[in-house]
Amino acid sequence: MANSNVPAEDQPYQDGKVDPIHSVDAPHGSAVANELQKLEFEDPGIVREFVSFLQYNKKWWLAPILIAVVALICVVFLATSPAAPFIYTLF
Repeated sequence: MANSNVPAEDQPYQDGKVDPIHSVDAPHGSAVANELQKLEFEDPGIVREFVSFLQYNKKWWLAPILIAVVALICVVFLATSPAAPFIYTLF
């Protein structure tokens, strides 16, 4: 069963426009179409993906917790390194 939300090739959207990327009339070798297809499959990266997760799921309350945990990990890591005397002056 086909998804009714995604128009088939050369089928107009509800507003009458045709999908420019998947249209049969679209020049498949054009730079714009190639760039759009490349961006569609590009890896967004872990930070951007996590921010998208926070936005989509409305989990902004996780951000301060994550920042505190990362800061604590940095302090513990620096406490075992030659930078330890500088960390001890903070406390």
